[in-house]
Amino acid sequence: MEGVEGKFMIWELLKPYFSRNEKWGDPDKMSPVLLFFLFEFRRTFPDGAYMKINCGWDERTTGGGHPDGRAADVHIVGVSFLAVEARLQSFIKKKGLEKHIALGIYPEWGGGKRPGFHIEVEKEERSKPRRWGAKYKRDRSQAIIFKNGNACQEYTSYSIALNKVKENIC
Repeated sequence: MEGVEGKFMIWELLKPYFSRNEKWGDPDKMSPVLLFFLFEFRRTFPDGAYMKINCGWDERTTGGGHPDGRAADVHIVGVSFLAVEARLQSFIKKKGLEKHIALGIYPEWGGGKRPGFHIEVEKEERSKPRRWGAKYKRDRSQAIIFKNGNACQEYTSYSIALNKVKENIC
């Protein structure tokens, strides 16, 4: 599936759930492995729900999978965040991909009203799953700050970020 024909064929296979016109950045630079993972995961949701793509390929200097097209920032519309999180963890485990799919929680997308996920295909199998929580602007007491490329980013543990989402939802 290489070349121009293969790239267009992939997008035909992803219908009706995804199209080239979403916020992929450059859709031709997206990893087919990531796209098919997202497609299969999206198929587990009921009619009326959809996966909103917030960012795919992105030429950034902070590292991660966006410059390689191996990452997407997403949220699900029509299903609660906590239900999506549980389903995503179960889906990854059922497929045996714990060491191949990295997962981050972003509690404050959309001004804190819409938490979402960073889903990334690892370059190679890891010894243990990679999970994290992104910065939480209102409570930085447990944030870890590190320099990554040209930017400073704040992160916390996956469980702390998940608990922050639960506190805001409940």
